Amino acid sequence: MRIAELLVMNKETDVNDATYKGISPLDTEIHNDYDADIYHGAPVSVQVIGRRLQEEYVIGLAEQIGVALSL
Repeated sequence: MRIAELLVMNKETDVNDATYKGISPLDTEIHNDYDADIYHGAPVSVQVIGRRLQEEYVIGLAEQIGVALSL
């Protein structure tokens, strides 16, 4: 599988987990709203977070992830 194929939603592999148990009624409702047909082909994002005053480390990590995903 190519990296570019991993950066978008795929309705065949990104299916809704029927055994999922939400931590609250709202969590369950949001989970059940997912429809693989609607999101098929949508881009996937990555959020990189870090501890306070670790901005340089997080930026470096994000750059490494960007390089790895652009292969």
